[in-house]
Amino acid sequence: MVTSHSVVSLIDAHMEAGTSFACGPYEGIYLVRRHPDKSVTEDSVCLVVHGTDSAVLAVADGLGGHKGGDQASKIAIETLIELLDTQKPGMSAMECITQSFDLANQRILELGIGAATTLVVGELQGKSCRFYHAGDSMGLILGGRGKCKWATLQHNQRGHGIESGMVAPHDPELQAVDHIVTNYLGTPAMRIEVSPAVGLDTKDRILLMSDGISDNLNLGLLPKSNRVPFLCEWIDARVRASMLTEDGKPDDASLIVMCQR
Repeated sequence: MVTSHSVVSLIDAHMEAGTSFACGPYEGIYLVRRHPDKSVTEDSVCLVVHGTDSAVLAVADGLGGHKGGDQASKIAIETLIELLDTQKPGMSAMECITQSFDLANQRILELGIGAATTLVVGELQGKSCRFYHAGDSMGLILGGRGKCKWATLQHNQRGHGIESGMVAPHDPELQAVDHIVTNYLGTPAMRIEVSPAVGLDTKDRILLMSDGISDNLNLGLLPKSNRVPFLCEWIDARVRASMLTEDGKPDDASLIVMCQR
């Protein structure tokens, strides 16, 4: 059995400010905020840090239109931690992560209540990062000059439209259907999308987020700073302000940011 050096699990959490963590040369911060009008957080988050430069980060967002979204996101995160903590010798992190998607999907289906959740996982290994996801929770790698080096495809009509080149990333005409997720845990048709291992440069920033962040923020306007606390505070302030506007989308909002010190 391989035991994680550090595990943080956030289930039904609500935080007033981000909390910092470290992984070798990387520093990070995580933040979970509950929907302003609800008493339960349907987002769940975890960080599993191994050794000096290896970590698994995850954000799960229970689907609000389905009963038991909070249960589904909890299962997704707890299953991931379980498989990483019982990793057999010679078994790769990729195998553990992909197996956790399948096992969590099975467990959610066995609830028999129609529960569902998205899940995005970031695997940091030295100077590279790989994403695994199902749904519209996102993983991003941004260069020091603001250029997007990698972004996971949101599994909704906007994401598929962007991929096809038929719509712009922030086309307001799609707001009415953004909540319709086309791939998630809690369906027999669930599929796992896996990115390549993306090489990281010194000033690159890794972000994982639920759609409570991406739906309320133009990601193309993120500041170029690689100061993690500043980035978290900047994003959080603008997301909360957006949720108060007529066009905003009140929701749970979960965020993980990492970059090299």
